[in-house]
Amino acid sequence: MLFPKEPLASIVKEALQGFAYGRFESQAEVQRFLQSHAAYPKDKKGRVHMQRVTDLLRRELYAGRISSPKHKLYNIEGQHEPLITMTEFVKIQERLKSQSHAPARKDVNKDFPLRGFVGCSCCGGALTAGWTKGRGKYYGYYQCQKKGCDLYGKSIKKADIETNFETLLKGLTPPQGLFKVAAAMFKEFYDERARKRHQEIFEVKKQKTTTERKINQLLERIVETDNAAVIQAYEGKIQNLENERIVLEEKIANCGKKLPSFEESSRTALKFLENPYKLWAGEVLEDRQDILKLCFTDKLIYDKKEGYRTAPKSLPFKVLEGFDESMSCMVPKAGLEPARLTPLPPQDSVSTNSTTWAKNNY
Repeated sequence: MLFPKEPLASIVKEALQGFAYGRFESQAEVQRFLQSHAAYPKDKKGRVHMQRVTDLLRRELYAGRISSPKHKLYNIEGQHEPLITMTEFVKIQERLKSQSHAPARKDVNKDFPLRGFVGCSCCGGALTAGWTKGRGKYYGYYQCQKKGCDLYGKSIKKADIETNFETLLKGLTPPQGLFKVAAAMFKEFYDERARKRHQEIFEVKKQKTTTERKINQLLERIVETDNAAVIQAYEGKIQNLENERIVLEEKIANCGKKLPSFEESSRTALKFLENPYKLWAGEVLEDRQDILKLCFTDKLIYDKKEGYRTAPKSLPFKVLEGFDESMSCMVPKAGLEPARLTPLPPQDSVSTNSTTWAKNNY
């Protein structure tokens, strides 16, 4: 019987879930995460090899399943406690198929948190960064290193880019009143989804029945053929369908469970949306990398004279911005009624009649 061994189990679980849900965009980022934990085993030189990361991400043992290709046994439910769900394991495999191997960058450090994320205003290529030695100290600069670009080799002060970025990040913070309205709307949507959970069980069970029927059909075809290549192709399809069936079973089981409260499940997310700059100010490299992914959908373009161009904000901040614009246009300053011209008092009216005239015309 296998049992989770702490703190390794928690480290592996965080790495697997981080890759499944996009916190780590590449295997290289998973490698750096594991490298940063002293408790995770390393080689004699203190490194975590990339092959070890790949093996970790492909090992279904962590999803509570056991396979033995030697004995042609696949996806057998184990008796041990899984670290991740089968749904998360399938997401990991899909991400591995959709991306190529990316080597780990050696220049990722706290000194230049925006390196690789800020683009050149001329060619759009990612700016690199480094330190330059002056007379009395070192000075940090960002610059474009794409040959043929008009700004090739032109330096931009580290302080300018990073200070302007902090200003940009602070601008994402929604007004307190607006944030409360948005949070209330998110809660209403969450409650509505919770009420509809029992309706989803029927559809998921229907999908599970269809998947099982496809598996049985493929098994019948395997029995009817002697072609080794065809059998191998059918077995591969059965393996994928079996993974799909397990995922559907997990969904059916989860639909019957009581959801955590809105406050419990959304506390961290709402805290981030309320003030993203606070997390950036913590100066933790991993948190800063997460900020860049969560706040923006693409790299930022920086012009040496004009500063940052229009930032490609992520969906949550676009929604909050939309709330702000719609709320500001709800009631015009002039009121809801059409504006009308007000006549001036007659020139020959005496001061004693001005009050009576004003009451009749205003």
